[in-house]
Amino acid sequence: MRKAAGSGNSSPSAAARSSPKGSSSSSSSSSSSLAVAIGNRLLMKEQGVKLTDDMDGWMRGREEAGQTCILVALDRRPVAAMAVADPLKPEARGVIAALRQQVGT
Repeated sequence: MRKAAGSGNSSPSAAARSSPKGSSSSSSSSSSSLAVAIGNRLLMKEQGVKLTDDMDGWMRGREEAGQTCILVALDRRPVAAMAVADPLKPEARGVIAALRQQVGT
């Protein structure tokens, strides 16, 4: 996980605050631009993006399954969502057992 700029902190919330965001020219012939935000739930809240109940439920289901939800918003409106997850590594079970043994659980 990358560290948030200047924070020395590598927590998920710190990384979310430094997620990519910015503006992009619209595809229409006008000279307007779109505010673009790409990141997790925390970033969307910070950017004033309102999630629907359906979207919130979809995200909670993925998060409970250990996945990370990534959202895309244009002009503070959610337009896309995806969930990603790393597969468990074969050695994970052994590593967890060794850690539990070290701490006595």
